[in-house]
Amino acid sequence: MEEPPVHFFYTKGDTVSDSLREFGDLPDDDNLLVILDIPSQMHYVSEVDVLTREAVEKFVNDFANGKLEGMKLKG
Repeated sequence: MEEPPVHFFYTKGDTVSDSLREFGDLPDDDNLLVILDIPSQMHYVSEVDVLTREAVEKFVNDFANGKLEGMKLKG
């Protein structure tokens, strides 16, 4: 079985989300959709305001196809 290009998890207003926001130097916006590419030391933040299935699929597909511009993790 082939590994998926990304693994998902959802967190809301807890220490995990706070740690990830600090790690990625991410904004405190609600409904933030982010891909953390730790091996490449990059992060990608979606510009969508409403998280829908279609928006998530497009974001992940754009990432997998190299269509997103990321930023270096502050690490």
